Amino acid sequence: MSEGLENLKMQMDYPEHRGSIVVGAYPDLVLNHLPSIVKEFRDQFPQVQIKLAARSYAPLIEMVLAGDLDIGLGTEPEPHNPSVEFKYLYSSNFVVVTPLDHELLNLPNIALEDIARWPLILLGQGSHSRRTLEQAFKRRGLEYSVTLEMDIMEMVKRYVEIDMGISVTHEYAVQDEDTSKLGIRDLSGILPSTRMGLLTLKGKFLSRPVRDFSNTLVARLGDGTEVER
Repeated sequence: MSEGLENLKMQMDYPEHRGSIVVGAYPDLVLNHLPSIVKEFRDQFPQVQIKLAARSYAPLIEMVLAGDLDIGLGTEPEPHNPSVEFKYLYSSNFVVVTPLDHELLNLPNIALEDIARWPLILLGQGSHSRRTLEQAFKRRGLEYSVTLEMDIMEMVKRYVEIDMGISVTHEYAVQDEDTSKLGIRDLSGILPSTRMGLLTLKGKFLSRPVRDFSNTLVARLGDGTEVER
């Protein structure tokens, strides 16, 4: 048997309860959504080592394409990238986040023009939420001001809370406890919902631990509504 075939056989026969996997996801997903999922998986497969990489949209896609991740959890690539396999999990709307009692919250309907009037606190240029918002502003010819830029939404929310500006983010980045400190309004009529899912490099071998972890993500996060596109 050739060395290549022998290595492939070893991978296919590798016990599911051993090995290591590298998982990438947005920082807010790593912080707020993955802990219970990772614990559940580790309780079931205690000898599988997991490395978590917290990255924004652009670096996450780059790591998938480079083969540095076994699996990513993030936004569907735009435009469609034939080298990236995407498995849909759920959709997420955009929300605007403001200090409590902010005047935006009194508007019956919030428009992009209303958001553009206020100082913005946004994630970096590589984030999907920022790209989507700025593209929408540019299509409408709106001027806007980004006064603060930060790495993760938890930091952004803290500065919004002390009235340094407002922000726009995905609804998954807002937790139940935030409603006591922040004003939050849905923007589904203004910005398109985002398809979230699993990202893998097309043709990359997925070990049994990777497939098991993927199945755990589907079971915990999938909304079961995917249809053929």
